[in-house]
Amino acid sequence: MSAPLPLYPVILSGGVGSRLWPLSRECYPKQFLDVAASGQTLVQETLGRLAGLDELQPPLVVCNEAHRFLVPSSCATTLSARRVSCWSR
Repeated sequence: MSAPLPLYPVILSGGVGSRLWPLSRECYPKQFLDVAASGQTLVQETLGRLAGLDELQPPLVVCNEAHRFLVPSSCATTLSARRVSCWSR
């Protein structure tokens, strides 16, 4: 019997922040804001839903090139034990 294929969660974190203007801006869109007043950004809440799923590989967050530095800082507080990859274009 073969080993199961690894499962990589992919989180799409795109957009330019125009729909929630003036709260979100092009350089700081809604996925990096605490929109739900939960103490976490939308990206952090999404990554938090991966907790307890140990069979997963490290998540990949796909984002705008302008936000490539916001993703690691946003993920650092959520996934201390997991590595998060960020791909931007």
